[in-house]
Amino acid sequence: MFLKTFIHISRRRFSTNFVTNQGHVVVIGGGHAGVEAAAASARLGAPTVLLTRSYNDIGQMSCNPAFGGIGKGTLMREIDALGGVVSSVCDDSAIQFHVLNRSKGPAVWSPRAQMDRSTFKANMQKRMNNYRNNLQIVEGSAVDINTKADASGKLSCSSVKLADGTEIIANSIVITTGTFLGANINVGSKQTPAGRLGESPSFPLSDCLRRLGFQMGRLKTGTPPRIHPKTVDVTNLTEQLGDEVPEAFSFRNLNDDFVPKLPQRSCYKTYTTEQTHALISDNILLAPHMLAHDIHSPRYCPSLEAKVIRFPEKQRHIVWLEPEGLSPDSFWYPNGLSNSMPEDVQKIIIRTVPGLENAELVRPAYGVMYDFIDPRQLYPTLETQKIRKLFTAGQINGTTGYEEAAAQGIVAGINAGLAALNKDPITIPRNAALLGVMIDDLVTKGVKEPYRVFTSRSEYRLTTRADNADLRLMPLTKSLDLVDDSRQWDNYLTIKSLMDRVINDLKSYSLSSQQWAKLGVSVPHDGKYRSAWQLLTFTNLNPMDIVLKLPSTKEIPRRILERVIVEGKYAFYIGRQASQNKLLYYRDESTVIPSDFDFEKLQSISAEELTLLKTIRPVTIGQLKRIQGIKPSTVIYMFRHASHIPKKETWMQEVFKPMYDFHS
Repeated sequence: MFLKTFIHISRRRFSTNFVTNQGHVVVIGGGHAGVEAAAASARLGAPTVLLTRSYNDIGQMSCNPAFGGIGKGTLMREIDALGGVVSSVCDDSAIQFHVLNRSKGPAVWSPRAQMDRSTFKANMQKRMNNYRNNLQIVEGSAVDINTKADASGKLSCSSVKLADGTEIIANSIVITTGTFLGANINVGSKQTPAGRLGESPSFPLSDCLRRLGFQMGRLKTGTPPRIHPKTVDVTNLTEQLGDEVPEAFSFRNLNDDFVPKLPQRSCYKTYTTEQTHALISDNILLAPHMLAHDIHSPRYCPSLEAKVIRFPEKQRHIVWLEPEGLSPDSFWYPNGLSNSMPEDVQKIIIRTVPGLENAELVRPAYGVMYDFIDPRQLYPTLETQKIRKLFTAGQINGTTGYEEAAAQGIVAGINAGLAALNKDPITIPRNAALLGVMIDDLVTKGVKEPYRVFTSRSEYRLTTRADNADLRLMPLTKSLDLVDDSRQWDNYLTIKSLMDRVINDLKSYSLSSQQWAKLGVSVPHDGKYRSAWQLLTFTNLNPMDIVLKLPSTKEIPRRILERVIVEGKYAFYIGRQASQNKLLYYRDESTVIPSDFDFEKLQSISAEELTLLKTIRPVTIGQLKRIQGIKPSTVIYMFRHASHIPKKETWMQEVFKPMYDFHS
């Protein structure tokens, strides 16, 4: 009843009061990218419309019931630091918290959490309702985007046309259509037009983008089957418990007394068998989705068919059985069994896996093929080069995963809101955030397969860690007035103040080797004085024992001390990296290439280079240098031409330079 009332009010306000002389933002699509884009725009104060086919689809987890993981956990922390919604919603909806890569260095620690699907959806819808002063949610399907030309002939957005003929005036538009553009679902040889099982795709919008001149491509992905809970036997499987001390995504909840709101559940590890692989090999011709080699699937989250073909020497592959919720009727999600075999073949294959001998499918696995735009047609702001104030985010840009979509969504939403309010856009550089690495990779290199983020993609992963995303990005959030909860900013100031104090105390607490020995700390007897800060890098010492030697640290929350220890371990390397950034990164990234520069005037440039430059249109010398196929001589010529242009140092240095001062 509430849902219908809210939608009705939204439509009435939209048709009478909401559209005013002040421009607003229209976000097309209510997936993870869409909700972050709409919420970010609304937080900025821009009147925003979130256009979705069904209000009930907001917060839908189309594939796996989890957020975070390798690299993805860092994105979740960065989204939260930018004021996003998904991280705190996850904390309220999680049924297991687990940090991956604990056996490795802190730079690659990766928080991950299993969700209760229904609770996550309800919490996300509740959270979006908090923005109703600036956000209206409208049910409908976009079929066309209208544009207008300025005096110079440059096109910009003017409105969105819906399937029922309604036209929504728009100053800025963000397209976040996920896998729905021109999509087909495949189960064996059966092909059905759909972007998600049972949900029709968007062909008109895909045709519209082609008509507007965008270069489109096609990708594929898939999802495992869902298994009836009463037909799974976990008795002899390896149980994976959550962490004894759960670690949340949101910095609001990163404290010593965080307690999950929901009861916690275990996951279970099993494996495919030789019989599984034989069945796949014998029936591979029944999976035309897999055999479409001209359409690429995710390399790092491959289907079961792909794993069997690529790794014939492997006798088994891991399968994680993940619960989709707390209810006894919640399905099991067999992570690792994604495929597009016929349903009758799937039933046989599933039962070759230990623990699933009697498994019953409640929904078959399927593959999906969909359209995307070449992301090299975007600026680093995620605005399209062809049409001003038109932005795209998520799988439409060639990425895969909830986290990649949400991270793009918040950047696109911020910039769409700024554009609607006639304010300058922001670009988040590679050295400031992992999401900056992702966006730079997309717009500079493009994609040949669905893009997935990893910490290894970043040359700055020592500083762009999951644990310090607030220190890196909260100043930007505050400068844009994106903080809608004063407690979030107060929490940041408290954390930074405590960390600064502890670090200063550690640096000033300096003793000789004999004095350290009296405290039970073994250091080389060379007559040198060493600070407690320096001792954090000693691998033979317990760093927490060192920190707790200082009387001033006794009352500091343990979570703060753990963060300080990580900073101390990496201090030397971070300082060296910061010096390199000051000498090289700021020079290259702050040297702007004019947006109207005529690349055809460049001398001694190859046809291949010219095509790359005209397609990507790099905005800085740094981005130019990262384009594969550009000669050093071309970079030098462009640097000479652009170096006389005023540098855009003010924003980058004022917002992000304190991060390096903190480490110095």
